[in-house]
Amino acid sequence: MLDKKSLDLMKEMMEAFGPSGFEREVNGLAKAYMEPYSDDVVVDKLGTVTFVAKGDSERPRVLLAGHT
Repeated sequence: MLDKKSLDLMKEMMEAFGPSGFEREVNGLAKAYMEPYSDDVVVDKLGTVTFVAKGDSERPRVLLAGHT
């Protein structure tokens, strides 16, 4: 079961304006949510937001990818 904070974020993202080519609002929500957990945030010319969280080199790397 998801906690209230997670449910609120999901609701906010689903209600945000974000049709193909106009994802800026959804990307902004993702950036605001993920920035505190990230060591680096990169936004490219197309608006793709990439988050980097540096970890321990002894552990496996994980890629989380999503598409709006």
